[in-house]
Amino acid sequence: RGLEDDRSAGAAVDGDWRFDDHLSFSLGGAVNSRDVPLRGVRIGVQGDAVEAGVRYRWHESRDLSVSAGLLDLSDGNTREWGSAAFTTRVFNRPRHKIHLSARAYGSRNSESGRAYYNPASDRELAVGATHEWRLYRRYDRGLVQRLGIEAGDYWQEDFGSGSVWTLFAEHDWQLGPRTALRYGVRTGGRVYDGEREHAASLYLGMTWRP
Repeated sequence: RGLEDDRSAGAAVDGDWRFDDHLSFSLGGAVNSRDVPLRGVRIGVQGDAVEAGVRYRWHESRDLSVSAGLLDLSDGNTREWGSAAFTTRVFNRPRHKIHLSARAYGSRNSESGRAYYNPASDRELAVGATHEWRLYRRYDRGLVQRLGIEAGDYWQEDFGSGSVWTLFAEHDWQLGPRTALRYGVRTGGRVYDGEREHAASLYLGMTWRP
């Protein structure tokens, strides 16, 4: 099912090919994608999406990923985007780990003046740190707590740049060899069309591997 006022069915498929222990490729697509902005969904806008990416892992403590995608919206707008992220572990103990990250993102829209947020072009650069604390582990079961912060700069065509930041806290439960549960809270500040906004959210997700 779609989100909000979108009653139409949607479908998505993602594939991942691990070339070896270091290099992997991904490709995905969606019909009636969940990436359509909610303000667009409320006025009947739908969209199809495609995304491709590549990831290189030097080892379990360092990796680089690059991805790009396209969202074709039913109101005539097309959104193209690309991103890159680098993560490295700088502190490694049996129960405590610290990761540093750097991220870059950019997008552009073919149309302007829509009911949802669609800058002609924008880009974002950010750096962050995450502390990981293993609270419990027994065989295939365990609990990890993460606390993280990210800060950077966001630039939008015709509106200039402004600072952005994010704080989050989450628990990651490994319930067995195939099932995991993750939940947390996230808050942050961003800039849209030159105006600063703040938001907070709760999230919950479950992963099952056959």
